[in-house]
Amino acid sequence: MQDNWPTRLAITCLLVAIERLGMYIPVGLISNPQANWLNGGGWFVLGIIPTINASIVMQILISIVPALTRLQKEEGEMGQKQIQKYTRYLTFFLAGIQAFTLSQQWCTWLLIVSGAMLVMWLAEQMTHKGIGNGTSIFVCSNIAANFLHHPIEAPWSLAMVVLIFTMLGMIALQEAVRAIPILSAKQLIQSIAQVYLLPMRLNQGGVMPIIFASSTLALLHTWSIWWLYVACIIFFSHFYNLVIANPKELSENLNKMAVVIPSIRPGAETQQYLNRTLNRMSWIGGIALSLIALLPWLFSSLKIFSGFGATSLLIVIGVSIDTMRQIRTYFIANAYEKMI
Repeated sequence: MQDNWPTRLAITCLLVAIERLGMYIPVGLISNPQANWLNGGGWFVLGIIPTINASIVMQILISIVPALTRLQKEEGEMGQKQIQKYTRYLTFFLAGIQAFTLSQQWCTWLLIVSGAMLVMWLAEQMTHKGIGNGTSIFVCSNIAANFLHHPIEAPWSLAMVVLIFTMLGMIALQEAVRAIPILSAKQLIQSIAQVYLLPMRLNQGGVMPIIFASSTLALLHTWSIWWLYVACIIFFSHFYNLVIANPKELSENLNKMAVVIPSIRPGAETQQYLNRTLNRMSWIGGIALSLIALLPWLFSSLKIFSGFGATSLLIVIGVSIDTMRQIRTYFIANAYEKMI
């Protein structure tokens, strides 16, 4: 893994440069170039938004449609490829709808849709051949580019203090973990005192609830309704917690491994305990994310977050943390390969 590290870094930089360049390639008459919340126009005016929206719809469908659920869980790699294919089709459909709101000219519409599909392909290539999640990296790069055009208007001393404390709070939120003690059957039989911990992140979805909520409001053109924004963040936070750490599956896996939670019976009682824990974590994490997202309104008079909202800052920090985790994974995997 470490051997191709420079190649992965070069591919990532190249793909980001291509994505940014596509923002400034004119495609004709666009009736509403400000429709996208991250981009300023050009061939890639829709950016990665159709892909994000398609992912939202697919993940919701997977959780409620049994056939898609089985496809994801039981079909392995082939099932994942099939779901990816459905996501691409849905991306094309959503991109077509959004492109129609920007231009009714056939040639311009076709160029805008093709740009969205190309951005999706670039994101996939970055995920497989570059560093980090391609979708998140593109969102992060667009936010950074937007910040360059909207510098902070508040006094720098005050701005730095607020931003530093905000960043520390965001990092704490991203790294917060609820450790659940667990015991194996071997420990119980041999009376081993050591207790292992099952870590569960407070914010399982990372930056995705924020990204999904922002995309949903941008699609509905309802940015001014702050309570709807909060509701979307809490909903997607809860949704991601249940998808990533499914209490039923987690309980079944613990039971198969002959592992129990102290003072909790295996089976249904363990599932209920995990469900209650996840629900509390979802509410706490969702409310914390919402408070961070509302910081621009709280500090609107100071203009600290002018052009670079707390939501954007959370996305940048979250993507940076996730990317650093992946980089660390590369080096750890390489170390294990050398040991073997």
